[in-house]
Amino acid sequence: AAVTSDLWPNALESCREFTGGVSAAIFAKDVTGNRRQLFHIDDRLDPEQTRVYFSRLAPIDPSNTVQVYAEIEEGVVTSQRLDPDDFAQSRFAAEWATPQGIVDVGFATLERRGDWAALFGVFRHERDGLGDETMRQRLTLLAPHVRRAINIAGVIGRANREADTFRGMIDGLAVTFATADVEALPFADGTFDY
Repeated sequence: AAVTSDLWPNALESCREFTGGVSAAIFAKDVTGNRRQLFHIDDRLDPEQTRVYFSRLAPIDPSNTVQVYAEIEEGVVTSQRLDPDDFAQSRFAAEWATPQGIVDVGFATLERRGDWAALFGVFRHERDGLGDETMRQRLTLLAPHVRRAINIAGVIGRANREADTFRGMIDGLAVTFATADVEALPFADGTFDY
């Protein structure tokens, strides 16, 4: 998945199976939920509900602070940090989590910059029950590997963008010289004026 991004859904599916849950994703948000982005998901959640979360409900997610300020690569189970009854009574639960049967999320913070964090999360369905110590430990085991894969993908992505930019520049020069009047160029006679 680090090299071929199309493999992320399968990789996340394996992570979900290992930790126990209904869906897994890699996403980022700030503590207010106003800046957010979905990077990869295993496609097990309703795509419309995923869109609704990232388009308008992330700012009211009660777990924002817990997720953003967690220790890097440490597995955390939200219900162990937030009261599950308070969460269940929230507007966020009523509009997003409860209709899908989601009762908890286990996660690991992969990277943090100020009040923004990239996260690896596994959602728990009511049939799975709340996250437990086994889930937390397994998230802690997976976190360094997921973080390393994301970092490798970033390096490869930057290298590919730089190569594309360079390739575009060379192609542009080739077109310029192909359409230019070579006789009119200052060095057409083979002399160079330094």
